[in-house]
Amino acid sequence: MRLAILFLVLFSGSNVLSQSRFSIGVSTSYLSNNRIITKYKSGLYKDYRDSKEGYLPGFDIELVISYKINEKYNFETGAGYSKTGYSIKETRLIDPGFSPVTSGYYSELYRFINRNLNIPFHLVYNTKKRLNYYFSLGPSVIFPISGKVDLILRKEFGKSEGQTIDSKINESDEQKVNLSMDLGLGIGYRLSERFNIAIQPRISYYLIGTENTYARDKLYNISLFNNENKTTKEHLISYGLALKMIYSL
Repeated sequence: MRLAILFLVLFSGSNVLSQSRFSIGVSTSYLSNNRIITKYKSGLYKDYRDSKEGYLPGFDIELVISYKINEKYNFETGAGYSKTGYSIKETRLIDPGFSPVTSGYYSELYRFINRNLNIPFHLVYNTKKRLNYYFSLGPSVIFPISGKVDLILRKEFGKSEGQTIDSKINESDEQKVNLSMDLGLGIGYRLSERFNIAIQPRISYYLIGTENTYARDKLYNISLFNNENKTTKEHLISYGLALKMIYSL
């Protein structure tokens, strides 16, 4: 009798799990980050910045919780950690011996680095075939942890050997909470009925504009812009390739 009751308990428990609508997983992404200037007063200042600034490599890693709405649609949330930002391209120092900081170096570049906590709220379309489509769309809430600017001095152009890095806190508007709109479209492969692995190109656009006042007031404080209004509004954008692994409970 006891064995029969134990069997019924185990059977009912396994049946509940088999009918669970929840999945858990992890997603990791390589990101290429930049910014888009959307509002500006001086075209000269905007064009100069666009010519000097470029991409910054970054990453994103997320723990994912998914809820099955129906056979094809899921709602995904969770928590993630990311590195974003952009850089000012490497340039040759004009007179490195003029300052004791740059003496002995040949070139310099700047990197604006943001580290964030992310909470995604994505609607996901995922077919149930072994080879399946994986489409996701929705916002993420971005909580900045830190923002810094790195001055990198190099003895040889393009080579990191022997370089020095001077890091400072960036107190610009990047420190405020932001929202991003995220889009991903990829393909998955089911290793089993419950385990799916997907490769997903993705793009994230930060919806709330900011201004990098550190760059404006310190790096671009040159005579070329003496009579220019350097007020701008910029939005971060990230292009990435995500590897996502999901296990159905």
